[in-house]
Amino acid sequence: MKIGVKAGPNTDPDYINQIRNHADYLEIYAEINVDWDYKGLSKPGLPVLAVHVAHFDSGVNFANKSRGDLNRKAFDKAIEIANFFSSDKVVFHPELIEDSSDSLLNLIEFLKLHYDPRLLVENMPFSTDNQTHLCGCFEEIETLLLEAKVGFCLDFTHACEYAKRMGIDVNEMLMKLLSLHPAHFHLADTKLDVVFDPHYNEVHLNLWDGDLDIDAISSFLPESSEVTIETPQIVDKQVREITYLKYGRK
Repeated sequence: MKIGVKAGPNTDPDYINQIRNHADYLEIYAEINVDWDYKGLSKPGLPVLAVHVAHFDSGVNFANKSRGDLNRKAFDKAIEIANFFSSDKVVFHPELIEDSSDSLLNLIEFLKLHYDPRLLVENMPFSTDNQTHLCGCFEEIETLLLEAKVGFCLDFTHACEYAKRMGIDVNEMLMKLLSLHPAHFHLADTKLDVVFDPHYNEVHLNLWDGDLDIDAISSFLPESSEVTIETPQIVDKQVREITYLKYGRK
């Protein structure tokens, strides 16, 4: 099992130096709203295995055609970074419904026009700030995989948040999502008691700082998994997380 950490334009170089002997790889967030030098993020022994396309926080929504220029800019930036580091995976958010013209069909059309075999769609929670996400449910993810020919990144945190909001058994949901043969995984802790708030916006917590059953979730990880921990960059806590996921001890 390989465990990676996130990095981006605001990542402290000292953090990279401290975590490099514990993590197996970086997953870089391909921010488009700042001028930054991503080339110096990777250190010897710490490859950039995955790149994450900028998402709605950066103004990107592949399901919204009116954001076309920004969407293309975000896609091109992620591919540029992936090519530079010879990254195997490019993860993207399917995003959300901003208005009645946004749809899964728009997303599929965009992906077909900008196809790359490294693309992986990430499953989402039910909503963010009262706007409904695409690809929270199994059926939409499966449709996207079949129609757009992309791969799948299973975000355990998002799946647990979606299951809680919809009253679905989380173990059954995870089994169904695993049947889609995810090529990559994301994991962080969260607070599930706030998912019913209309203005809910997800939070990423260090493992054991929220209320997810980390033991139960980690049991779903295949032995050969590549897992990015999307937790706050507190080195001692992340070292504990990495040790637990790789070796089963805290």
